[in-house]
Amino acid sequence: MLTPRRSLMLLAGFAAFGCAYAVYAYILGGIDGLPQLPAAMLKRSDGTFRPPPRTVSPTQERLAQAFGPNSPEVQTAFYQNQFSQIKGDSTVVIACGPWPTAPNSNRVTVSPFSLARFAPPKPLHLRAPGEVPEITTIHADKAILEFDRVIVSTTDLFRNANLVAFELVSDIEQTFEDPRRGTVHIENNQKSADPNRKLTIRTPGPVFYRDHKAKKGEPTAGGPDVWTDAPVEIVDRQNLPRLIGADAPQTVAGRSDDV
Repeated sequence: MLTPRRSLMLLAGFAAFGCAYAVYAYILGGIDGLPQLPAAMLKRSDGTFRPPPRTVSPTQERLAQAFGPNSPEVQTAFYQNQFSQIKGDSTVVIACGPWPTAPNSNRVTVSPFSLARFAPPKPLHLRAPGEVPEITTIHADKAILEFDRVIVSTTDLFRNANLVAFELVSDIEQTFEDPRRGTVHIENNQKSADPNRKLTIRTPGPVFYRDHKAKKGEPTAGGPDVWTDAPVEIVDRQNLPRLIGADAPQTVAGRSDDV
């Protein structure tokens, strides 16, 4: 029930809050923490501005970032099929040769084959000096890809199919010249933009991969994701002797037996 006393208390409360806000607005109301807009942004647009056209696809940009801007992977003459998949927080980009017209199977054979996996990037404030997102690349003369469902055409790769396993095979009789012919190449940039710090693994293969998380219930579940019975050569230039803070020294490629 509204009594005269309660009415006076209500009016006094409104008056007190009004006076407090007036004092706040008078003292602090003119402070604006936002920066001033540049003069160019204050002009009204005439509608002629258009974003620059994209000359290459995001997939080709990632291939150039992983394998190099002049690598065969970015050239559609050698790698006619290029597509990417997002798996969790990481991105997988695949470039391969001619694709069967109608595979109608969950296994597809392509030649050549290259894959790049981009690990989730760290926030800038958590990165060490010179640290870049981790990139792992794989290249083989031929690959037998296995998906989690039947592939009818390449459009299925963009919709529902996921790559769950593959077999990498070396073939010296590949159709075009490539210094990587005859071996399976696996490289990791070790979170560094310096190419002299890459970890390189070379083997004649074959190399097998299986995503055990996608193949639950198999007897091999819990085993290694990547394995091979062939000899493996590992080159880690980051571990070469050098002064503290200096770049990794230039090295000449050579076989482990020769070294």
